[in-house]
Amino acid sequence: MGFMSDQIRGPRARLCAPLALTLVCLLGFGGAERCAAENVPAVSAVRTLVGKLTFHEEFLDAAGPGAFPDLYPRWKTNYYFGNQSDITSRGYVGTISIMLDGKFAPQPTVLGPMTKDGHLNIFAYRMAPAEFEKYGKGGTHPYAAGVVTTEKSFAQAFGYFEVSAKLPDCSGTRPAFWLLPVAKTPENGGRLAEIDVFEHYGGPITVLSGGTRPVVIDRVGKPVSTLHYGTVTDEKRLSNAQKLPPRIDLSRFHTFGLLWTPTSMSFYIDQAETWTIANPGVVDPHYLVLSLDVLNGAGDPANCRFPSAMIVDYVSAWTLR
Repeated sequence: MGFMSDQIRGPRARLCAPLALTLVCLLGFGGAERCAAENVPAVSAVRTLVGKLTFHEEFLDAAGPGAFPDLYPRWKTNYYFGNQSDITSRGYVGTISIMLDGKFAPQPTVLGPMTKDGHLNIFAYRMAPAEFEKYGKGGTHPYAAGVVTTEKSFAQAFGYFEVSAKLPDCSGTRPAFWLLPVAKTPENGGRLAEIDVFEHYGGPITVLSGGTRPVVIDRVGKPVSTLHYGTVTDEKRLSNAQKLPPRIDLSRFHTFGLLWTPTSMSFYIDQAETWTIANPGVVDPHYLVLSLDVLNGAGDPANCRFPSAMIVDYVSAWTLR
């Protein structure tokens, strides 16, 4: 699946984030004067392997929480599982947040997703009493958050996938850019392979080492990349959690990318390759997911000044050459 070229919004000047501009210039979308004027760095792996731009979204049109689902119809605002018309498709396992939008939950206190000033804002916040009573799953999920996916509109196997986003510096939050399979079978449970281009854990947590000794794990500013694959009865996991990239500045935008080939997967932050693994056989089309949720495994939410947001500048995909 994919969009034809007339469905792709043309890149703007904001796409001058170096890696995105490199690709745009290579593909002829940037204009000769603009591309010649910019200091385009050499990103050898991507330069030699990237092909056609197949998906691009910059969220140019302003939309409030209630208008977003209709103004941006290629983005779903719930997950693949559960009843698609009720709350069962809006809470991910292990979290304490419900993915709300202003159309599904027409409460004046619902914040997102929404677009403003050319950015997508996915919010996390503690629900107001009326929201909590209606959507809090009997009191177990006190937070609202958000997700947008291209499950029904765009998917691709292999290529380069990139998002530019500013992440919340907020304990308890987990922003993420990930890919999920279109095919849903009993063997894959609708979620394997799951390619986590990045997840960011907003606060430190304490775990017991050897069951007795408390150890603090602090991954703030160090996004994690993970591949979950196999079957629901034999799931395997590869991650760079034991050797994380250098800490990033959470006050600014960063690019997060995945170069997926038949033989390898390489992960990038701000053009720099952070981790490469052999592809263990993930070859089927996957769709895009952008999410922000709240969970105790990302730090204590009580230490966050909500509302908090992941702010997305653009998300793009290219084929391999």
